[in-house]
Amino acid sequence: MSVDHNIQAKKKIEKTESEKLYNDNPSTMNRIAHYMDTKISTLKANYNVPKFDWTTLIQGVYDQQDSEIYKNVKRKLIYLNNQFNFLRNDEYGGYDCDVSFENEDTKHVNCCHLLLFFRDCRNQLLMEQPDINKLVNDLIICYYADKSFMQIDNRSILWNCFASQMIIRIKGKKSAEKIYNLGELKKQHEKILEKKIIAKHKYENKKDIPMVDDIEAKISITDADKKFVNKQLTTQKSKRLYYALLYIWLKINTGNEKEQWIKIGTNPKHGEISKAQIQRLSGLQHRAFSDAVQSCCAEGCKMIVINFDNIKVPKIKVLYKKQAGKEINFPDTCKKMRSWIDRYVKVSRNEKYEFGENSNKKVNRENRKNNKAVIRIEDRETFPSIAIAAEQNGINANGISACCLGRKNHSVCGGYHWMYLSEYQQIKK
Repeated sequence: MSVDHNIQAKKKIEKTESEKLYNDNPSTMNRIAHYMDTKISTLKANYNVPKFDWTTLIQGVYDQQDSEIYKNVKRKLIYLNNQFNFLRNDEYGGYDCDVSFENEDTKHVNCCHLLLFFRDCRNQLLMEQPDINKLVNDLIICYYADKSFMQIDNRSILWNCFASQMIIRIKGKKSAEKIYNLGELKKQHEKILEKKIIAKHKYENKKDIPMVDDIEAKISITDADKKFVNKQLTTQKSKRLYYALLYIWLKINTGNEKEQWIKIGTNPKHGEISKAQIQRLSGLQHRAFSDAVQSCCAEGCKMIVINFDNIKVPKIKVLYKKQAGKEINFPDTCKKMRSWIDRYVKVSRNEKYEFGENSNKKVNRENRKNNKAVIRIEDRETFPSIAIAAEQNGINANGISACCLGRKNHSVCGGYHWMYLSEYQQIKK
């Protein structure tokens, strides 16, 4: 028997076996299966879930919002929230960071850091208010009914530091006495929600780069283009910048016979786009942006050309030629394009810089060149910068800045007087 005959016989056997296993005849079971498949695909769940009432979490006595203890708890909570944000960004590089490369040991260390941090938070908060029930009530009121926390949606400190107390409250085990004013707290919460809705509406309607967003044109690249970009550019920073510039380039050149260069400037009336707008679109800070520009201009993988004939308004040309392949449509607005970049070009934590000496060396916040030290007049304690002073005292940095600049009706911030250290030293001389 020949080899070909054996192969054909084997195929015939496999075909007959598959027909026996998956015979779609009009039997009762097959008809029931097809019927259920069509019904399940169109099934819509309607869950009657009641709206969450945050006031049910409050039990017993709490500190009045104008009391000194509540103010201290609030100040400490703002400080700890700032610390948590710094820790989270330092350990995980933010929400959009690609941490898939981390091994189990690294993840374990990061979890231990967070556990130690939450334990320290609990101790610091209990030092401000030793009564744990009052403290938990104060924290709930801060997060849900205090306007200072309107921009803070993450309540990890509350749920991780006082998990057992919160679980008891969720289960509905209420205390006997309640002396708090729920009506007033609900009004404060509703005002905060209204402000959040207004702020969200403004943000959604705001145009990141009006000149680009006003161009109503559908633009796209191909999967072959994406492969080419990934091959040419080695760092995530350079890829993010290239996609941002490519998006602007394709938009402004839609329907134009003459090639338009991207003008970098501050006058939108002359068709200029600022560096800050491109940074925001690409999601890169100043140092990463400079490195990405050099990567895109490097001789080996030149992806953009920069014209410095007018040093005040340099021009950028994106080197792009569409290749054949499957179409990938770009979003309509710059805001959506930023989300597209975040989705397809993840930020890699601790990614090396391609240019510059000691480029990966981090500079401590206390030792930055542009720091301007401030002094707290009452106890003469100094801080390396306004941002550090605001963080350590749990107050607004703009308030300290206003005090230092001597603005009207801004002599005190957080209960203290503030001055720039250099000015204070001149007065003392």
